Amino acid sequence: MYAALSIVLSPLIWLYVHYRRFKGLDDKNRFKERFGYASLPRPEGRIVWFHSASVGETLSLRSFVNGWHTRYPSDHILITTTTITAAKIVKDQFKGIAIHQFVPFDVTLWVNRFFNYWKPDQAFFVDSELWPNSVRACKRKKIPLVLLNARLSDRSYNRWKRAPALAASLLNQFKLCLAPGPETEERLKALGANNVGLMANLKFSVPPLPVNKNYINYFTPLFKQKHIWIAASTHPGEEELIYTVHEALKRKLPNLVTIIAPRHPHRADALVKKAASQGFSFQTLTAALSHFDANNDGIIVDEIGLLGTFYTLSDIVFMGGSLIPHGGHNPIEPAHFKKPIFYGTHMHNFREVCHVLSQAGACALNNENELVTTLENLFNTPKERIKIGEALYCVLMTQQQSQTQLIEDLWCDSVKA
Repeated sequence: MYAALSIVLSPLIWLYVHYRRFKGLDDKNRFKERFGYASLPRPEGRIVWFHSASVGETLSLRSFVNGWHTRYPSDHILITTTTITAAKIVKDQFKGIAIHQFVPFDVTLWVNRFFNYWKPDQAFFVDSELWPNSVRACKRKKIPLVLLNARLSDRSYNRWKRAPALAASLLNQFKLCLAPGPETEERLKALGANNVGLMANLKFSVPPLPVNKNYINYFTPLFKQKHIWIAASTHPGEEELIYTVHEALKRKLPNLVTIIAPRHPHRADALVKKAASQGFSFQTLTAALSHFDANNDGIIVDEIGLLGTFYTLSDIVFMGGSLIPHGGHNPIEPAHFKKPIFYGTHMHNFREVCHVLSQAGACALNNENELVTTLENLFNTPKERIKIGEALYCVLMTQQQSQTQLIEDLWCDSVKA
């Protein structure tokens, strides 16, 4: 039924692609790839195909793909994505390692055109990419297909539970479904998958965030003898709580500096005004770079791409999107900087990541009072801060190193096939 429906809808998909093309929302020179037409010559030899739809999945592949290329340099690596932004990630970060194509829409004719040209010897789908026609094409052409870092959100899992036969039929087309934690492993099995294994979460392989050395040099002497913490990637409704935490902490630690990096930096001016209405004096980063007021309560970051910089400058990290039911943001990123990491109770988008990090001291805090107590204790015990940060970094490295054996096992399996 799905295959027939995709054919029926293909004229609408064709129109949609051209609409995006003329609106400048798609690559005007490569739109034919959406229909399975290749824009690059196929290299001779083995092709290992990775499909990672968007930016997050593509970034998470970096360590795995680099490891595969280092171990098996004669294999040619093809990465397909859905979005232009992810395509740029491949161009910038996989240069000389992988070739890129946009994945064709999951219409039988277009999928077959893609497979007949590229003839992959091994295929990996990342996270939750379960396109039926593409999955079945791999099975039909006897291409070993592995689901890497399988992800089932609460919503997806509940939706699939309503069609268990379909879910089991699709999942069992994969030679192996690799889950990043026991919760997803159990969910896959509950949906009927009989080929499930565990792997280190690919999110642990995301490279360290960049650091602006000019900002580090500017703020390091200004922050000397200060207690610095950052609330990262915050959302509306969280900053007010952060101000409350800051007020309680400031009474105990007069040299406290609170840094707030809103998920959407354009909100910074409004957050400065909001702080002032509550009796606090915060500067935007832009203002602090002109003149840092040491008597201010803190800084609101109004530029993008600076989390790595402020993780470096901070003593403790609190991950936003978790004090409200948003789902949280990536707590792995600050682990690269060997800092203690905390978050609220709403981290369902990173539940399995948090389970791993909790073994090294990261934890969810139930309310503002717990956050105040935890921060105060750690600011007063620098050795404990360092210990937790080092432990989190060790967990990060262990997760990354565990990929080496997995790559070898999967390569051997694909060659046997």
